[in-house]
Amino acid sequence: MDSHYKMNMFLIISIYGFLMMFLPLQISCSTDTISTNQSLSGDQTLVSSGGVFELGLFLPGNSRSLYLGIWYNRTRMSFHGLIIWSSAGFDSPSGVDVQMVLLDNGNLVLRDGNNSILWQSFDNPSDTWLPGAKIRLANTDLETRGMFLTSWNALDDPSLGRYSLRFDHDGKENSLVIFTNGTKPYWSSGAWDDRLRIFRQVRFNGNLSFEFNLSESYVTYSVRNQNLFRFVMDVSGQLMAYSWLEKQKIWESSWSAPEELCMIYGYCGSFGICHDNSSCTCAPSFRRPLLQGSNDSSAGCISEFSVDENQCGEKDDKFLPLENMKLASDPEERDP
Repeated sequence: MDSHYKMNMFLIISIYGFLMMFLPLQISCSTDTISTNQSLSGDQTLVSSGGVFELGLFLPGNSRSLYLGIWYNRTRMSFHGLIIWSSAGFDSPSGVDVQMVLLDNGNLVLRDGNNSILWQSFDNPSDTWLPGAKIRLANTDLETRGMFLTSWNALDDPSLGRYSLRFDHDGKENSLVIFTNGTKPYWSSGAWDDRLRIFRQVRFNGNLSFEFNLSESYVTYSVRNQNLFRFVMDVSGQLMAYSWLEKQKIWESSWSAPEELCMIYGYCGSFGICHDNSSCTCAPSFRRPLLQGSNDSSAGCISEFSVDENQCGEKDDKFLPLENMKLASDPEERDP
């Protein structure tokens, strides 16, 4: 898959196990629904009712796995859409009387005969956050465990990657946090206020409306002017915001985070100080380890003095003020 194709296709679903409920029967490309005993094959696709999204099969890069993908409808635009979702790591339900519907907001829904939703892609996002989808509180019950973003493993590999974006609550504040390998904090938006000011620098943010729901523990957003907009948890560890420029027919990256290397947790390591130019130095009376490589900023610093723990707490102990410093939101206690 070339980079142009990758930058435009956006919802993918591993077909193994997912389409087992559907048996071969050709369907029209103009429909937005597929039912039990129907299937997709070859170049056949589903198109949402308003013509915004299209669903079909594709083979990413050199992969031997076939995927079901959703992209912005190529009849409306001059190219394919960016891949923003993968079902890798998720299971979809099976049943005897089920319809799969592609909605005009990009949500793929499985409904039973009573029109009740059995499963939807908005509850199982991949690397992209579309308007109307919800990011749930981290570490909640099993029903909501999948409601966070996870990056791809590589640009041409939609399996689960290293970075995930979650809504986090530590008892005092609410924030968006990027984790590495599922558990290690990498970046935090910091505490949110009612206006979600973490997004204040997103271009066209006057058209974005965020809903921060504490009772149900989720955050979602909408776009007032109906322009195409999306957030992506990129393979690089960046949370990217993209706006569609209709006149130029391109996606513009209007915002990203972390905006600076100093915003990354532990970038300069223990007792390290990160500066505006992203360089690292040691706190006063600390130094870099002798064996530390010159380019290894995360190894941190060690004390220049040997401190007897029995000497701590003496009456002549003093605190050294460090100006213009911002401590991590979850500082750890470390011995020098």
